[in-house]
Amino acid sequence: MIYTFRFLYFGVCFLILNPIGFSQENLISKSQENRLQIEKIPGNQNTVSIFSCQTPSVVDFTENRPYELGLKFKSSKNGLIVGILYWKATSESGIHIGRIWNQQGIELTNNEFKKESNAGWQTQLLQTPLSILKDSIYIVSVNVNTHYVASQQELSTVIYNCPLMTIADAKNGVYGDRGSFPSNSFANSNYFRDILFSPTDMDSCLSSKVFSNQFIHRGYLGWIHDLASSPRPNDNWPSIWIDEELIQDYENTFQLMQKIGLNEISIWGLFAARSWPLDIEHAIDSFRSVQILRILESAHHYKIKVLAGLGVYSWGFDEIIRANPNLGCSHNASIICPNNSDAWNWQKRMLDYIFSFPIDGISMQSADLGRCRDCKELDTISDMSYHAIVDDRVAEYVKQTYPEKLVGVNTYGMNLGNPQELQAIKKLTRNADYLIDVNNTALNGGSTHVCNIVHSIAPTSYGNLGTPGIEPPMHWARDRWFLPMIKRRSQTLLDFFNKGARAVENYMHLVKNPGEEVSLILVAALENDPNLNWESELKRIVDEIYLPEDSLVLEKLSALFIHAEDIYFKQVGVSQIISLEPLVSSTAGPPIYIRDRMTLQGMLEYKEDLCILRQEFLNLKPKIANTDRLDIILKCIENTVNDISILTNNASNCKLVKSENESVSKESLKLNCVHSATPGIIVVEVWNGNRSQNAILKLTSANGVLLSKVKIPILQGQNSYFIEVDTKSSQIYFIQIGDPINNTFEYCKVFMK
Repeated sequence: MIYTFRFLYFGVCFLILNPIGFSQENLISKSQENRLQIEKIPGNQNTVSIFSCQTPSVVDFTENRPYELGLKFKSSKNGLIVGILYWKATSESGIHIGRIWNQQGIELTNNEFKKESNAGWQTQLLQTPLSILKDSIYIVSVNVNTHYVASQQELSTVIYNCPLMTIADAKNGVYGDRGSFPSNSFANSNYFRDILFSPTDMDSCLSSKVFSNQFIHRGYLGWIHDLASSPRPNDNWPSIWIDEELIQDYENTFQLMQKIGLNEISIWGLFAARSWPLDIEHAIDSFRSVQILRILESAHHYKIKVLAGLGVYSWGFDEIIRANPNLGCSHNASIICPNNSDAWNWQKRMLDYIFSFPIDGISMQSADLGRCRDCKELDTISDMSYHAIVDDRVAEYVKQTYPEKLVGVNTYGMNLGNPQELQAIKKLTRNADYLIDVNNTALNGGSTHVCNIVHSIAPTSYGNLGTPGIEPPMHWARDRWFLPMIKRRSQTLLDFFNKGARAVENYMHLVKNPGEEVSLILVAALENDPNLNWESELKRIVDEIYLPEDSLVLEKLSALFIHAEDIYFKQVGVSQIISLEPLVSSTAGPPIYIRDRMTLQGMLEYKEDLCILRQEFLNLKPKIANTDRLDIILKCIENTVNDISILTNNASNCKLVKSENESVSKESLKLNCVHSATPGIIVVEVWNGNRSQNAILKLTSANGVLLSKVKIPILQGQNSYFIEVDTKSSQIYFIQIGDPINNTFEYCKVFMK
C-alpha cells in the first residue's frame, strides 16, 4: 500500500514540480558537462553508457525516505563495467553507493561515490572492473537518502546506445529498500542509473560518428539547376539543362564549398528528370556525358564528393511503367511494385549505369510519391517498414557491388516519429552512411526517441536539412527576395548537433542572393565547428563581404540581417522548408511565401517593415566599402516590396526615404503613436530631451502617399498632438518626426480599425 500511495503522489508531482527554486536548464547543462568528462576518462577511450541526451522530467522529488533505485540492462557484447553513474537531485545529500546485481538478485560489486558535485550526473569508477556476459540481464542501482529524479514511461520502449540497451519488460525502472535488491517497479519509470562500459571486442558503434566534434556529412542538395546564377523562367520544373554557364556555376560552387568546408553534394537530374528512358544504358548522349564528366572532374579537384539523387522504386519510372504495365501499382502510376523481380532488374540497371560514371555515391528517396499497396505480402506492413525494405535492398546492393560508394537515405515523405518503428528505422539505415530526417519528424516521438535513433543506427549518421531553409526558385531572378535564414537555422542546427546529429544535406543556395549567401556561409561554419558562437561568426562573415568602416557599423549591419529574418517570421509560422514560388510550374510563379502565409494586414505590415529596413541599410551605405554588394540588398528589398504591392494592389515603392541631412541618431526625440478612443484620431506623443525647438511632422499612408506635412513646436519634455485621419482611404499610416536641428528622425506606424 505504501508504494501505491507513493506513485499516486509521484504522478501528481509531474505536473507541479517544475517551478522549483533552481534552474533545470543549469542542471541539465551541468549534467551534459559531466557526461562529456565521462567520455574523456583516461584509459577508457572505448567506453559507452546507456543514456546519451535523455534528461529527467521530474528533477527534484522527495518522499523523505531512502530507496534503492535501479535499471535493468544488457549488452550485445562481452565486456567490462568500469564505472557507475547516477543523476543526483539538487536537494539530495549523504553517502551514495553504486551496485551491480545479476538477474537473480546477487550483488556482484559495490562502490561508494567520491567527490560528488551538487547535482546532475555523478560518476564513480570501479576499483576492480566487473566482467559481464553479452545478452545477460543485469541491474545497476544507486541509493538515495531523500531526493531523486525520474521520468515516467521512459522505459516502456528499449533505449539503445550500442552495444547497450535497456529492458522493455513493463517492469523496468526498479526500486526497493536502500541497500537491498530493487525488484519493484511502477510506470516504467527511469531513475537515471547508468554504467560506463568497455566491450572486450571493439564494436563498430563505439567508433561511431555520433561522437565526432563536427558534422561528418556536410552536404549540399538539389536539382541540377538549383544553384544556377541565372534562372530558367520558361522551363518546366525540374529543368536539367546544362550549358557552359551552369558548368561554370558548378566550378564556382565547388570552390566555395571547399572554402567554407562543405564536403558532399547530392545532385538530382544528372541523367534524367521525371522519367528514365527504356534504354537506360544510353540515357544520355555523348555530349551530355562530357558535360557531366566535367562537373565531376571539377568537384573532385576541389575534394567534393558527388552523390546522384536516386528515386527508389518511384520517381523516374513513368516511361518504364507505360511500356511495362505489369510493373506498376493500380493506385499510383509512378511507383513500381518492390515484389516484382523485373522491377528490381530495372532498379539495378539504373544503379549500374550511374556507377559507370565516377560518381561517389547515391542519395535515395523512396517515399516522396508514396508507396505501392498492391504488392503481395507488403500491403499490410507499415509505411516505415515498407520503405525500410526497399531502401535497404538498394543500399545493400550498392555496398556489396560498389563498396567504396556513399549511400544516403533521404526521408522525404516518411515519418520517423513513432518509437514503435525503431527496428524499421534500424533496417532502413543498416547499409547507409547517413540518414536525413527531412522535416525533423523524429522530434514527434520526443527527445528520447531522437537519442534512440541516433545511437541505434550508429555508425550511420543521423541528420536533417539544416532547416528552416528556402527551396531554390528555378524561375525567379536572383534578386527578387531578401530573406536570410540565420538565427533560427543556427539555433536548430546546434540543437540537433547536441542531440547527436552528424549529417546535413543543405538545400542548394542561390548565392547571388545576399541573404542566401550569408546564410550558407554561416551554417557551413557551424557544421564545421559547432562550438562557434553564431552571432560572432555572422559578424565575421558580414565584415569579410561588406567591409564596414568600424565595429559599430559592423554591429548594425549584422543586426539588419537578423532583423530581415525576424520581420518575416513575425508574420508567419516557422516551417522547415519555405517555397518562394510554386515548385511544379513552367513559368515564374507568384510569391507564395508571402501570399499564402500572410493575411492582407500582415503583408502590408511586412512591406512597411521592409521599407524601414531598406532605409536602415541605405543609412549605412556611406560607411561600407563594398557598396556594390549593398546595392544588391537594396534591389532585393525593392523587388520584394514590389511583389507585395502587386499582391495588395498598393503603390510599388518605398516612399519614406531619408533626406541628405538626416541620420539614424535617436538621441533628441522619442516618438510614440497611440490610438485614440475617438475614431479617426491618432495621438502622437513626442518626448524632447533637449531644448525647445521646431520639428517636421509627416503623415503618410500605407502606400507611401504623403497626406500632410507640418512644422510644429516641440517643447522640452512630453508633447502630445492629435492627428485626424480619413479611415476610408487607408487603415495603416506612417508617422515621421524630423528634427532639423539635431538631424534626427523617427518613424512609427498606426493601424486604424
